[in-house]
Amino acid sequence: MLNIAICDDNKYICSIVEEIINDYKKKSEKEIRVEVFYSGEKLIEYLKNKDKFDLIFLDIELENTTGIEVASHIRNKFNDHISKIVFIT
Repeated sequence: MLNIAICDDNKYICSIVEEIINDYKKKSEKEIRVEVFYSGEKLIEYLKNKDKFDLIFLDIELENTTGIEVASHIRNKFNDHISKIVFIT
């Protein structure tokens, strides 16, 4: 299973990215789980208590923080150097 996170404070952008992933999922018939977060803080809180993601789509400009800070937290605080992070803006 491929675990994907989308983190953007713009709900419209999240829905577009999620739609693209779901279209791919239907065509490829791969097992994909998508979680959507509307703030960097929510993503970090989720990662404290759950498994890591294989792929994270992360907005660079978030409301209370930046995607760069969130990515740094993921890499350094959670010691996660495996998850792929794709910055979106």
